[in-house]
Amino acid sequence: MTYSDDGVRVSVNGQLLIDNWTYHGGTWDWNWIDLQAGQLYDIQIEYFQGAGGANLQLWWQSPTQAKEVIPQSQLYSDLAQGGSTYFVSPSGNDSNSGLSPGKAWQSISRVNRQFFGPGDSILFERGGRYMGGLQPSGSGSQGLPISLGAYGSGALPVIDGTGHESAVMLFNQQYWRIDSLDITGSQRFGVFISGNVANQVLHYIRVTNLAVHDLYASSRWDSGLVMIAPIGDRLTFDDVIIDGVTAYNTNLWYGIHVGFNLYYGYPTQPPLSTNITIRNSHVHSVYGDGITVAQSQNVLIEKNVVYETGLAPAGISYTPNAIWSWQCDQTVIQFNEGYSTHSYGVDGGVFDIDWGSTNTTIQYNYAHDAQGYCVAIIGAHNVTTSNSIVRFNICSNNGRSSWLAASQGDVFITTFDGGSLDGVQVYNNTAYWSPAADGAWIKGRNISLSGILPRFIKNNIVYSTTQSLIDIDDSIPLERNLYWLAAGGTALWKRGSTIAASFSDYKKLTGQDSNGIFADPQLNDPAYSGVGMPVLSFTLKQTSPAVGAGASWANMGSSDFFGNALPVNGSADIGADQIDSSAGLNSAPSIPTGWVQVISKNSGKCLDIAGISVAEGAPLQQWACWGGDNQKFQFTAVPGGYEITVKNSGLQLDVAGGPAAIQDGAGVIQWPYWGGSNEIWRLTPASNGYFSIVASHSGKCLDVAGISPNDGAPLQQWSCWGGDNQTWQLVPIQ
Repeated sequence: MTYSDDGVRVSVNGQLLIDNWTYHGGTWDWNWIDLQAGQLYDIQIEYFQGAGGANLQLWWQSPTQAKEVIPQSQLYSDLAQGGSTYFVSPSGNDSNSGLSPGKAWQSISRVNRQFFGPGDSILFERGGRYMGGLQPSGSGSQGLPISLGAYGSGALPVIDGTGHESAVMLFNQQYWRIDSLDITGSQRFGVFISGNVANQVLHYIRVTNLAVHDLYASSRWDSGLVMIAPIGDRLTFDDVIIDGVTAYNTNLWYGIHVGFNLYYGYPTQPPLSTNITIRNSHVHSVYGDGITVAQSQNVLIEKNVVYETGLAPAGISYTPNAIWSWQCDQTVIQFNEGYSTHSYGVDGGVFDIDWGSTNTTIQYNYAHDAQGYCVAIIGAHNVTTSNSIVRFNICSNNGRSSWLAASQGDVFITTFDGGSLDGVQVYNNTAYWSPAADGAWIKGRNISLSGILPRFIKNNIVYSTTQSLIDIDDSIPLERNLYWLAAGGTALWKRGSTIAASFSDYKKLTGQDSNGIFADPQLNDPAYSGVGMPVLSFTLKQTSPAVGAGASWANMGSSDFFGNALPVNGSADIGADQIDSSAGLNSAPSIPTGWVQVISKNSGKCLDIAGISVAEGAPLQQWACWGGDNQKFQFTAVPGGYEITVKNSGLQLDVAGGPAAIQDGAGVIQWPYWGGSNEIWRLTPASNGYFSIVASHSGKCLDVAGISPNDGAPLQQWSCWGGDNQTWQLVPIQ
């Protein structure tokens, strides 16, 4: 079946099944054909786009197969386009050709003996367990990568590397995609992509939808669950995407790492890998760092959740953090959540701009319950860290270690070993600071500064339960910050050699924060430190003194933490929330904890599981509200947002196709919750108590296809544009 806008024709093995060669809006077409499991069929699709929107989706359904978008793993490349597909199954035989499911190979050792070329695919049957270290040979080419993945139905195929250094390894290879595998058991690396050639660039690496877990061996610093790191002199990577990876349970060091050369040290001017993205991934329960990138340029780290890092004892490596970079240029770290970070010594924080980094922005993140800091800016090792920007983040309940709270604070600015900082901007962040022992929210002493790039600490909200608010050199200006000592007592500001016990004395003696405020910021739920990105917590009430009290300037960003636009003219608000007093955005609509109907603003109809189905894969539609259990949903906080449970089936809402399904038009179904980012939803307040419901993995909105008001209109994800068909009201069931 197809969902198309406009014309579409579909033939299977030369038989024309769908022929709707007309101009039309979003339309379903379907036909039936008998297919034999395990056999390949030639599918030909023709499509044209007329006016308006463009959309084409290919779905399937059978008496035993729920309706869903056909998974990418079930679509194989045309052999005429330069590739063969090889199948591996526990029931196969290594003397087979491997070229069909019925002629599958059986073992990893057989795969390792084959040389693969551009456009080839190696697919392991789901539900199987394959022992050994997988190291396939060959490289793809531009437009024709080699694919390593899964076929069939059921659990991901397990690559068990017990007894091997790596479970999956590529070495001096490029143009590869690794997708939909469960990787475990190896001794040093789960996935290791590297090379030892000198002065080369290895291109196009995709690592998606993997589970990499339970690797335990002798702990060492140069080890990890997913590692893309060269060992050749001046060898680099270009165009690397890691997406939808879950990495956990190990006494190895890194959860996910890209870039750092494991053999050659480059204290200055390192060769840089380029165009690195790590997104929609979960890392937890690791000995060292969660997600790191080093010696790279054009880096994006977004929409990840990292927790329970830094579990190692002393003596293995440096002190760890959750998400950080060093010796990188043009890095953006955004929309991430990090918490429960640990360290045997210093650090133990969530975010960190570290030595030798240039042009780094940390924005729209949520850091909570860390032993150490929310964020650090560090210059070290005789090089300069320059143009560091920390903005529109929420920091809550960090400093759980008494010693780290006192020595580092929540925002830690420091230099050592001959390093310096050129350009430090910390603005429009909101902090709930309630450390295990008294220590300043921002800490920065004996900082070595250089250069002429802007440096300031501005427009921040500090909601503190401990008396020390700042403890910093007199070299970085502070302005328009709002402080509050919620516990009462005497607040302290320490700047340079001045210690002030009142806000008026602090301003008078230091000349700082001349337009700053000492008052209750009137935040909604200011002490929230739960798992899941804040939705209403830390937003400003209409009467907050922070409203309109901040400075604004060009290039301060386009939106706040919650996605609200910043003012084009006039004053900004202080903190991570930009209130819209005319729209009433911060009237604090609550998210009910019980069962709710989810009603479209566009149609007034309810979210509904088609046919009152309890089957996995049943699609979501809108239908006139009638009170059935297939129209009742519950929102439960999970890391990164909410899972949405259907009362009728006990299943959860899921974007069909997995975390890799980030395209407009991907359908929404019910499916058992497994923690995938395509099953996690964020709620963004709209006006008058309504919400947008946003898929965590794609950033796209829950959308009624075609802006339809009709019963049966399918639900999909679509780029958020603010339409009423993307706006929802949560109505509690009485």
